[in-house]
Amino acid sequence: TGLHDTVYLSYHYLSHWVFAQFSKLLEVNTLKFYEIGYPVIFLPLFFKLFLLAIKKLSCRTGSFVRSWLFWLLMIVIFTGLFPKFILERFFISNFIIVSESYNLSIIIALFVFLMIAFFKSRDSEGRIFLYSRYSFFIILLPLMIFLMGMTKSSTMVIFVIILFYLFIRYECYKEVIYNISAVLILAVTFLSLKITTQTGINTSEFELFHFFNVVIQKRNESLIWPVTLIFFIILYFFWSIMFIALEKMNLKINGSGSLIENFKKKRTVKMEVVMLLCAAGIIPGLFLKIAGGSANYFSELQKWVSIILILAMAASGSFIKIDMRRITRNLTKFLVILLIIILLSAIIYNCYIEFKSFYDDYSRNKEEYSNIINGGIGDELTLYRAELLEALMELDELTISQKSDSLIYIPVDNEMFWSLKMYPKSLSVPLLVPAVSGIAMIYGLPDEGLIYTKSFGYSLYRTTSKEVMDKSVEELYFEIKRKGYKNLILLDYDNREFSVDFISESNIEEYESYIYGLFRRLSRYCSGEDIGFETIYGVVESLKSNQIPVADIVPEIILDEKSLVSSLDDRKFIESLYLILLDREADENGLKHWLSEIESGRNRRDIIDCFIESNEFEKKIGDID
Repeated sequence: TGLHDTVYLSYHYLSHWVFAQFSKLLEVNTLKFYEIGYPVIFLPLFFKLFLLAIKKLSCRTGSFVRSWLFWLLMIVIFTGLFPKFILERFFISNFIIVSESYNLSIIIALFVFLMIAFFKSRDSEGRIFLYSRYSFFIILLPLMIFLMGMTKSSTMVIFVIILFYLFIRYECYKEVIYNISAVLILAVTFLSLKITTQTGINTSEFELFHFFNVVIQKRNESLIWPVTLIFFIILYFFWSIMFIALEKMNLKINGSGSLIENFKKKRTVKMEVVMLLCAAGIIPGLFLKIAGGSANYFSELQKWVSIILILAMAASGSFIKIDMRRITRNLTKFLVILLIIILLSAIIYNCYIEFKSFYDDYSRNKEEYSNIINGGIGDELTLYRAELLEALMELDELTISQKSDSLIYIPVDNEMFWSLKMYPKSLSVPLLVPAVSGIAMIYGLPDEGLIYTKSFGYSLYRTTSKEVMDKSVEELYFEIKRKGYKNLILLDYDNREFSVDFISESNIEEYESYIYGLFRRLSRYCSGEDIGFETIYGVVESLKSNQIPVADIVPEIILDEKSLVSSLDDRKFIESLYLILLDREADENGLKHWLSEIESGRNRRDIIDCFIESNEFEKKIGDID
């Protein structure tokens, strides 16, 4: 996440790695690739494999591009059959592209399915094909399933469950090659889960019916739970129910015999797969507490497999076998027509809502952008956002080595940043910094009181609060040095002025508090050496931890027998005290006063104490504690 340096996060991160390689190849900002490159490259790839899977499952081997029923169903499915506000109440997405990583895992799953179908459905076609088949099942298939798991664990788990069911159903265990493949698939599945699961952190725990009670029922508090459950089953498993009903009708119309006979002849395998998907997908949400509604990634796969199978039926013309006239007689005809009108209205409504949402966002962003460009900004927050993004984009111009050596810090009292509302969940605001600049933060964590800070990778860091994140420049610089970084980039905003300061070994003195400068000067004038920052940091921290007052330690350093200052004559001694303790040249009146004090018999220790007890010194040094 890069919110407190670049810690290792066990997660399904393959999609991020792939997109990073594309960003390097195309020489574009990674965020820009997510916004433009991903939809240009990967969404068409998804639809390509989606249509190939439909073609593979359809009875016809020819093209189905002229099937009006097929394309009508495609439009209905991807527009949303039910009104969007109803789908949202039951946590149902009307599109398969929920996230980039999920989409890439589906792409891999479709690709693997097509390759399995290719090699499984063909008999040996010579030695080259035989070797290719062996290579696929023993090497490529386990590797692809491993990559699927590195992209999205839920997709891999469900895919492997279905794969092993088909392995048993089609008696593949009778061939050695499939047994070897099965063992390797199990091994890479466990390996992938081990890699993508954080050791010692419970990403999920047992809680009965968590997905329904917390995610679904809370969105439908006005309904009693049995009613919610009925609607949930109907809406959530709508496409699976539709496919099973249509498949059963086709089997009955074809006169293929009883359901048991069809099962024995493996004519019900598609229905079995869908039912297994429904059962296996819903189990995690039934028994485990999976944060953020992520149990949905398991349970939604049944919907999209059912949709592919229904579209395959439409592509092969299987719908034509159903006697629609007999079904729609009398009252049923009226109800069917009414249902069609309702569904069409839902599609039109969803289209309107989506386009309105897009247009409203576009208009608002265009107005804000115009205000910034034309200099007509009246809103300080808008100005701040513009300057922040401009600063982050400039930091993105740094080289990769410079970025790797640097950490960004935004002070906790920078309320303009920490109160930004750029996303519904305010805990996501800090992620803007590493996302745009490509540079990790230090103490960029959201406040510990915010929701979800125990999930989504935040649990890798220790629980933090604003008090913990409020650090001095010295503390921050020492911490980044200890972590192996070289530069601290301080982003601040004060009195409508935005500042970006680079703090490194060469200029740390400019940002040090007075106490650090004091000990640096003590070393320079008393021993003739310039000590490093880490040494000064150790001295100051030692004073703090042991509660040793500055008034006790400073005179001892100055008056030590090895000190260069202690051997100076009186005039130069007083001048050195001004430079060391007050960080300025001695004024003539002050110099005369202290020389007269020495002549009257006061010792050097008393004079040092007077300097330390002066108002000028106390204002500069503050409280060491």
